[in-house]
Amino acid sequence: MKINKLRLRGFIGVKRGIGLDEIEVDFGITGLSAFEGPNGSSKSTILECLTPYNVLASRDGSLFRHCYMRNSEKEFSFSYAGHEYRTLIKIDSQAERQEGFIWRDGVSEINGKISEYAKYVKNLFGSPELFYNS
Repeated sequence: MKINKLRLRGFIGVKRGIGLDEIEVDFGITGLSAFEGPNGSSKSTILECLTPYNVLASRDGSLFRHCYMRNSEKEFSFSYAGHEYRTLIKIDSQAERQEGFIWRDGVSEINGKISEYAKYVKNLFGSPELFYNS
């Protein structure tokens, strides 16, 4: 997998770490990327969101437990097996609901249902446990 871009809106770790409601990181550069900063500056939150899964590797619970806005989002773009993917998870932290969307080469594959989203990602990369432990 080649990571292209990550956008987070409404994540507690980013708000506490750098005081922003939204952050976007573009990985469309050549070479090595590094995150530097003191403890609590959002590095772990960003790194844990660099997958298409709707859970975090080291934090329990659904994404809505790690967000604070009704319109929180995790948008992640990557290339894999000759295809370009864009995923979007819309998170309502108050209603504790999520919606998942996936586009492959610009064509919608999953249009909202989070269980279908999770199934699609699992079919693509395996279970989150397998992915995070490999």
